[in-house]
Amino acid sequence: MEASPQGRAHALRLSRAYPPAIKAYTVLLGAEGSTANLCHRSECYVRLAERLVSAPAAELGKSGAGGGDVARRAGGGDGGPPSEMHSGQDAHTLADLGLRDAQAVVEAGASKWLAEGHMWSARAHLLLEAYSTADTACGLGLAASPSEREAKELREEQLRARRELPQAAQPGAAPAAQAAGGTSGGEFDCPMCCSLFWEPVTSPCGHTFCRHCLARSLDHSNRCPICRTVLHITARKHPVTITLQKVIEKVMPQQLEARRQELTASHVIEAAEAVQVALLPLFMLEHVLPGQVMTLNIFEPRYRLMCRRCLDGERRFGMSAMEEPRSPRTIVGCEVEITESRQLHDGRYHIQVRATRRFRVQSVEDQDGYRCARVEFYQDAKNSGGGAAAAPSEAAVGALFAELDELKTEITTLVKEWLGRARKLGQHSPQLNLLVKHMLSRAGKAPDTFEAFSFWAANIVPRSTAQARKILRLTCTKDRMLEVRKLLQEVLAQTRAQEELSGAAEKRGAAGNVDGGAEEGAERKKERRE
Repeated sequence: MEASPQGRAHALRLSRAYPPAIKAYTVLLGAEGSTANLCHRSECYVRLAERLVSAPAAELGKSGAGGGDVARRAGGGDGGPPSEMHSGQDAHTLADLGLRDAQAVVEAGASKWLAEGHMWSARAHLLLEAYSTADTACGLGLAASPSEREAKELREEQLRARRELPQAAQPGAAPAAQAAGGTSGGEFDCPMCCSLFWEPVTSPCGHTFCRHCLARSLDHSNRCPICRTVLHITARKHPVTITLQKVIEKVMPQQLEARRQELTASHVIEAAEAVQVALLPLFMLEHVLPGQVMTLNIFEPRYRLMCRRCLDGERRFGMSAMEEPRSPRTIVGCEVEITESRQLHDGRYHIQVRATRRFRVQSVEDQDGYRCARVEFYQDAKNSGGGAAAAPSEAAVGALFAELDELKTEITTLVKEWLGRARKLGQHSPQLNLLVKHMLSRAGKAPDTFEAFSFWAANIVPRSTAQARKILRLTCTKDRMLEVRKLLQEVLAQTRAQEELSGAAEKRGAAGNVDGGAEEGAERKKERRE
């Protein structure tokens, strides 16, 4: 006997097939509104969102077509994603939809579903990082005469919400703790150090802190110390809140000077500026080099969430190639800055990024389905000619610069020769012509400094992932320029071989045309004689 539509919807929900269950409940709600179906659809939305944020990034990368292919399609390729992990709405959108259904259940006032409606509302608020509201929803659910099972789940969710809440915001907190949170202190006091703001910076969620206080907090967690919102920002580079800074300078100049002396004496500012470690979200696609420009189509829910958080923050994230399982400290990558962005009606993002600086990964952790890494930024050593670590003499530096200038001239000549030959071959090969245009667009204009020039030259020629990784790891400008010269020579040798093959094919075609013309002329003469 065939099951009813209601029975099929319940079976899908109980088997944790949430996307088809959501569709089934939507059809049922369209035909006949029901508080029970609305509550069940809210449950499906919330559970699917929880699945997305709790699944490890490595598991999401493996499901379907494999981590590298999935990320590559997210960067602009064709082909449909394999499962709901790689398509559909992101976790925050799903949580918001579940919250709307749960609120509708609560507003309906049906006593049978009231406690469960509050429970799904609380779990949706937890996903949306509204921990105080989640705590309130749990309290309302417990007051709605829940069943034993519902009461147990509501108490568990309430404990989760209160664990995330700052101590000052928890119910029953002591006045001293509230003062430490900045709720009863001066209007110009930092809620973390309870002292006058020094270089005040405002987070995307709207809370303001001393720059060094926020930097110290972000060294341990990338969440706002007040509301626990995920922050993808670098406090040491985040712009100062100018209006607040000027008000403090004008209203309390003496207190500000005393604050400066206090921080200078304790060396807090110098210690904060000396730290070069940052927490970056990672987009696992391919290796990019400094100066490279790339356009990305972000469609995976986890990366759409990451992209939205980056756009709310400093518009920066890290890019690296998908690595084999190994120590995180062996991974290198490049920080990229979002220069242009456009969100489509279906939630996808079209963004253009430009690579800025290199980093080494120290540790990796999961953040709502995507990876975040603690990274250390690095650059080429000064006067890096590949010699001893001792300070070189002026003569040695002059000789090194002359050698680098000679390498730069040689590489420029090789680049021009390759582009000329590639353009000539591109007249008969649209694919090669598109490749040349792509290389020129991603490299941009040639820079002046030797370090930047070495990356520009590497960006303008085709390269493999292994070659890009090797170029990224090098911290000696001379060694990198030698590696780029070797790469150019290999590419030029391949291009010359293609030219020879193309020339031989043209000669064979021309000879065939001549022979064919002679045969055709002989046939015409024979016809005339006849």
